[in-house]
Amino acid sequence: MHRTWLVAFAPDDGPISYCRFDRETKKAELLFVSRPELESLKLARMQPIHFKAKDGLDLHGYLTLPVGVEPKQLPMVVLVHGGPGTRDEWGYDPTAQWQSDWMVEALRKHGKEVTYLLFQEGGRVEPPSEAEKWESLVQ
Repeated sequence: MHRTWLVAFAPDDGPISYCRFDRETKKAELLFVSRPELESLKLARMQPIHFKAKDGLDLHGYLTLPVGVEPKQLPMVVLVHGGPGTRDEWGYDPTAQWQSDWMVEALRKHGKEVTYLLFQEGGRVEPPSEAEKWESLVQ
């Protein structure tokens, strides 16, 4: 059995921290942080969500809300992955962080809702009424 483990702590709102863990002494030592420039920033948390589509299919995803803004009447961007054979992963996502921050700026600058509706399954684009279910999650 190995005495020392290399452990990666990967939060959704910050960089990955790598530690050496000694199983015998039960002590961890920080080795390095993957992106130290992110440590001082207040980044958005990722939340798992799910709901049923109108055809009964369970849809799962992750919701990243802007930091410091009440989650009501916010604009939304839906990122669609490649299909049922792949899925997104929980954890730090630089694209979601950037878009979350951009949504706050869009809301402050425009003062109105801006929604991008991109629903796709099997090559079929869902009508906007289906997308309204996503919007209701943050209203």
